[in-house]
Amino acid sequence: MGNERKLNIKKCSRKEVLETLRRDPADWEKFCSFPPAYQEEIMLFCMGKQGIRITYDAIFKRLFSPVIHRERLEDFISSVLGKKVTIVRVLQHEGTQLVEKGSFVIMDVVVQLENGTLINVEMQKIGYRFTVERTDCYMADLLMRQYNEIKKEKGKKFHFKDLSKVISIIIMEKSPGIFHNASGCYIHRGKMEYDSGIVLDDLFENTYICLDTYKKFIHTEIRDIKEAWMLFLSSNSMEDICEVCSHYPQFIPLYQEAFDFGKDVKGLLQTFSEELREMDRNEERYMVEELQKEMKQQKEQLQRELQELKIRGQQQLQEEKARGQQQLQEEKARGQQQLQEEKARGQQQLQEEKVRGRQQLQEEKARGQERLQEEKQRGQKAREELEKITRQQQQELQAAYAEIARLKESQREN
Repeated sequence: MGNERKLNIKKCSRKEVLETLRRDPADWEKFCSFPPAYQEEIMLFCMGKQGIRITYDAIFKRLFSPVIHRERLEDFISSVLGKKVTIVRVLQHEGTQLVEKGSFVIMDVVVQLENGTLINVEMQKIGYRFTVERTDCYMADLLMRQYNEIKKEKGKKFHFKDLSKVISIIIMEKSPGIFHNASGCYIHRGKMEYDSGIVLDDLFENTYICLDTYKKFIHTEIRDIKEAWMLFLSSNSMEDICEVCSHYPQFIPLYQEAFDFGKDVKGLLQTFSEELREMDRNEERYMVEELQKEMKQQKEQLQRELQELKIRGQQQLQEEKARGQQQLQEEKARGQQQLQEEKARGQQQLQEEKVRGRQQLQEEKARGQERLQEEKQRGQKAREELEKITRQQQQELQAAYAEIARLKESQREN
């Protein structure tokens, strides 16, 4: 809170801010046309409850104007490069514009140092998809600009060693996804290296600064002036503003100038209006790029799928053919095996029938002999019974004859 008191911040209520905006119908109409999030951002800034985002184009150019505040740009570049630099010349934008899909993309600030090094400092709200390719094109354009100037100045005395290094510092509020793969890194420095290990003094060096990565994953406390600059650029909360000013009071004039920007309501609304227009253009370009990327990916995916289908179709055809031949061989083998099995079973059944026939014949013969023997036994028994009956009849007949004789004898006696 102590550093907040050092800043001359006008505190207002929400009601007072709304009354100020309503005084001019044009201002009020423009304010009402903003999305709710932007309206709330304006309200909190005018109420003195938060700062304004330094990455807004008008604010960034105002605070880092190399003509008015050269020392600020020098301090920022020095903190990024890790060495003290002095700007001796500010280059005009003419000659450093490249047409990109019908719209001009202009380098924000191009300066020359004491040793002749050219530095391009550019602020991007949304990082481009082809960030590296785009930066290389701009650096090549800037190098050619230097080449033409020096050659024009020195004429026949020109030598390629007269060319100085070209350094690009790209600040991205929202960095592309490729930069998110380097976990824990928010500054990415690059220059040419050779696989042989030799060191050559190449003219290109690129530095990419991802403010979103710093704010989301890195910042816990300010450890050096470089991180103070990162927090200055990436946050507009009063807590972070007080932290920066507490560690490095030299940022107080910068914050004060940013807060003073809110005293001009029309200028503030115009800044937000321009930001929205630029955001719409960036979003439109980004959507077109994403759509083209998606279409390209879909086309490549479709081609891969078609190729895979073709390969799978050929593979399936070969597999079906191989399976068909295998099945044919298997069916043939099974047919021959079944034929052999049927033949063997037939022979076995025939042999079994012959055995059963002989066995049945033997059994029938045995049964016949057994029946014959039984018949013989029954005949013998019948004969014996007959003989017995015959003897009994003879005995009865003899007894009858004897009785008749006795009766006759009795009659004669009488």
